[in-house]
Amino acid sequence: MRAATLTTLLLAVLALAACGGNDDDKPPVISTEAPPTAAGVRSAVQDYVAALNAGDGERACAILDDRGKASVIAFLPSDQERLSCAKAIERLAPRAVKIRNPKIADVNVAGRSATATISARNPNYSSGVLLAYEDKRWRIAYPPGLQTKSGSEPGPAPGVPLEQD
Repeated sequence: MRAATLTTLLLAVLALAACGGNDDDKPPVISTEAPPTAAGVRSAVQDYVAALNAGDGERACAILDDRGKASVIAFLPSDQERLSCAKAIERLAPRAVKIRNPKIADVNVAGRSATATISARNPNYSSGVLLAYEDKRWRIAYPPGLQTKSGSEPGPAPGVPLEQD
């Protein structure tokens, strides 16, 4: 008798479990992640410019996404393309535009992508910046401040001759 009662109880529990609600009964998952903001874009650009101006490769590269890091490395001569992003920034910083008192304007956030314009008066400078929201922070995909010897922005044929260490 005891085994029959236990079996009946077990079958009742299994039947109740099988009758559970469908996925529509579950409450929606609410993200606790703060949405990407224009203020975050401005902060990322300002932090990058400060790091580039200081020649702080570690800090500058922490703000770049993979595309941004690749574009920095693309400015190196082909025999130096195996250097890290941080080392590339250290080598490029002395020749980079020293953007002082940058003005970040025309910030446009579209989901997890953003664009902005950075400009300065001394020296006279203006560039677009492309950003992507990754790992709960803005990362720069198109870094400002880098120029070739001719003064052009990063493009399809970059290259800044640098001295060997």
